[in-house]
Amino acid sequence: MARYQSVDALQNLLAEEIFHQSVSPKKAAGRALGTLVELVTFYMIRDWGLETSLAIERGLPEYGNAEITHNVEFSLHPASVTTSVPIIDRTKTLTPTQILAAARSAGLQVGQKRGNAALLKGNVLRHATVFAEAEGGFWVAHMVGDSADMEITRLKTKPYAMVECKRVGVEQGMKKGPQTIEKAKQGAYVARTVSGLQRVPRSDGSVAAVVKDQKGKLQHYESYYDFLRNAIDQGDVNALANIVLTIGVVSNHGNWFTAETKNKEMRVLAQSYDWLLFFTDDGLAEFIEDVLNGDQDELKATRAAFRANVGRAKGEPTVFTKVQIEAEADRELTEYFAREQPWDRWFNVIAPAPSDVATAREAEADDSLNMLEKAGRYVALAELKKDLHTLKVLHEQEAEQ
Repeated sequence: MARYQSVDALQNLLAEEIFHQSVSPKKAAGRALGTLVELVTFYMIRDWGLETSLAIERGLPEYGNAEITHNVEFSLHPASVTTSVPIIDRTKTLTPTQILAAARSAGLQVGQKRGNAALLKGNVLRHATVFAEAEGGFWVAHMVGDSADMEITRLKTKPYAMVECKRVGVEQGMKKGPQTIEKAKQGAYVARTVSGLQRVPRSDGSVAAVVKDQKGKLQHYESYYDFLRNAIDQGDVNALANIVLTIGVVSNHGNWFTAETKNKEMRVLAQSYDWLLFFTDDGLAEFIEDVLNGDQDELKATRAAFRANVGRAKGEPTVFTKVQIEAEADRELTEYFAREQPWDRWFNVIAPAPSDVATAREAEADDSLNMLEKAGRYVALAELKKDLHTLKVLHEQEAEQ
């Protein structure tokens, strides 16, 4: 199947073939594409073996100002308990009450029930279902589509990382787009306030770091990137105690396009998140064309779930989002991503700049996205995966002490 030159062209096709009955077909297609970016990000987290740390759309407090919280797409928390519990009857709805009872039968000291959202209802499952709250943490249930078991984890309230997905660019047909720069500013604000690690920009474009360590002492470091890199590599729990690694996933698609010059949104985000990943047009197009619009039998349920989600009536549950998905589609996508491993070809690393401090400073000081992209090529996506696993282990070991 031929590739589209841009995701905008692909969105036009979706608008014509799938969303043609909507009041605004192209905007409806654009929203669907935004949902797909979040969905793919979820499966990357799962494929990287981090799902048992995962919470979805949970409010994170600002550092030093806990009264203000911000919902983020994904947050990763240290787990103090992780266990597998059998699902006795998959034909019955798995409510928080039933999950709570199963957890207690397995010998777990679970807190008070929270909410009514079911982990499994009919053929629709809910990712990262929070079913109970406890002092200093909360309980989450996870399962893959065809699993005979559910994973139950007790997560600490304070995360070690967070992930947000953003669309950037200028609205088609307009000379400038206040909508997306405001979205970028909002994402930048959250990234800068949920972590105790603060940036101190210099006039030459380099960035220093200030953070309070585990002992309560305010520490200053000459290079933001070198400090963070060394603290993770050395497993410095004292230095990392008040840090939440912030990760942004941005995409250019649909009725938004990114100008080749003066991309203010991308620069705002690149200087705010610790890691900024760009989900390429080619990556999103490959997912849509090969998975959602392909003809592979092993992805039949996925295509059906996508179209059912698009055509659902008002009041019907979603069946193809990062939160809820049809169970067989969940199994198919899990196997697809495990088999294809598309992450390196679908995502470009925009930030951090490379370990070479001189190049990093040039990238931050230069007023062009091209320089940021050039610098980002020296940082592999595998480094982020490694960092997240390192932080997970460090914080979980600390919780055991």
